[in-house]
Amino acid sequence: MCGTVYNVKVTAVNYAGESQPTLQRMRVGKPSSVPLYLKWTSIVPQTSIALSWAAPVDNGCLPLVSYVMNKNGVDMADVIAPNQLSFVDTHLATGGAIGTLIVYKIKTTNYAGESLYSEPLPITVGLVPNAPTNLRISS
Repeated sequence: MCGTVYNVKVTAVNYAGESQPTLQRMRVGKPSSVPLYLKWTSIVPQTSIALSWAAPVDNGCLPLVSYVMNKNGVDMADVIAPNQLSFVDTHLATGGAIGTLIVYKIKTTNYAGESLYSEPLPITVGLVPNAPTNLRISS
């Protein structure tokens, strides 16, 4: 049953006899559900993209170990702590030019494995347009 703690005794046996037991505690669990609501919170073209999300509804009865951010189909090497619900991608020197499409997904890890990825979040890096000029008011 999910979350149940089992006490396990393991011994080794050969022709000479049986060893003393080793005692181990194990908690039964499963990979967590998917992190929710991945969204961008700020974009600075050619510099950074800030992202945030919500924790999964179900942790699989085991503590989360980390979040893993995926960028354009490749898991990023950055370690995101389980209590951190935001991330700033500053690796944009070669992939953050104006008009670049970047797709992010996120998953969790716990001691039972990895969750599925979140829904993809496609972002096209752009600039805020200039303020309008030469305005005319007509009736």
